[in-house]
Amino acid sequence: MSQDGRLQTAAPAAATSAAAKSLDTFRSISNTPTQFKTLGLDAPGQASQASVGGAVVDYMIGLDSLRDWDGGDPIKLLRPTGQFVYPITVDGKTKSSVTIAQVKGEWVAAAFGTANEARARSDLKENLTSQAPGGAQEFAQVRVPALRTTFMAFDGSDGLFFASLTSRPEFGLEPGKLEAASTVLRRLQPFAKRIDPNTPN
Repeated sequence: MSQDGRLQTAAPAAATSAAAKSLDTFRSISNTPTQFKTLGLDAPGQASQASVGGAVVDYMIGLDSLRDWDGGDPIKLLRPTGQFVYPITVDGKTKSSVTIAQVKGEWVAAAFGTANEARARSDLKENLTSQAPGGAQEFAQVRVPALRTTFMAFDGSDGLFFASLTSRPEFGLEPGKLEAASTVLRRLQPFAKRIDPNTPN
């Protein structure tokens, strides 16, 4: 989070530079018959046209934090992971993504994302822009690893909002549905309390 306790949506310039440089690796690993489809490309050579889009800041909510939550400001549950997710696009269409993290003081590509997840994230950001109070806004990613859920988050004048990346009927989550974060977390909390407390956060 930012120093004022709200959601940070901007990435450091050094992370963005590393994302751009990661395209060399992306092109190298995708230039084979067995890898290009996994990375969302239509042909091996298509990676030569790839570029990176704007960063999505990554946060997580730990199991203990969710289990012990007292119903207060949900933004206090969010922990920045120090990672930033960038879409990889070709002709304006999202094909994959790259996650940038700082390792031993250097920003590097930690992972290339699956095509389906990358497209879902980009599509959700675009759709939520029209739904978010006040119009176009910046979004962050919030994960609850213990429950295997991922959200796009918007911090507005009316508080924090979540929209699930995928359908999770057991949690009452519909993909793309924008809800108050507190409403979502109240539904998730009983499930968090049922999980073994020794499960890593």
